[in-house]
Amino acid sequence: MKQVKKDYELINLKKANKKYSLTLTILLVIIMLMAISMSIFRFSAPVTKFLTIILLILSSILILLSYNFLKFVYKDYKGDKNAPLWVPKAFGYGMSINPYHKSGKYILIVLIIIIFALFGWTIYSM
Repeated sequence: MKQVKKDYELINLKKANKKYSLTLTILLVIIMLMAISMSIFRFSAPVTKFLTIILLILSSILILLSYNFLKFVYKDYKGDKNAPLWVPKAFGYGMSINPYHKSGKYILIVLIIIIFALFGWTIYSM
């Protein structure tokens, strides 16, 4: 019975991986295309401000989705007192910060706060 439950969780994890990776990829492509078009074409000041705000909103959504994706993928470490800070990435090569490690949670929150502060400063300085 435990094996069936484990297999079912693995299937759900793979489905969520596909959903999150597709969503994150599409969002990243949209952000990149907008940023490239803003650097190639010269828009009027109001249009540039509008596009910048849209870019910042999309980037904020990307950051929050990425954090939720990390929490979903590494849920096996939830409640583990000896969870590692660095874990293998869910897809691709490299290491990622474990959001369920005590320090990892604070590192991710500080990074998100810094990014949102930079976004706020960018909007304020426009």
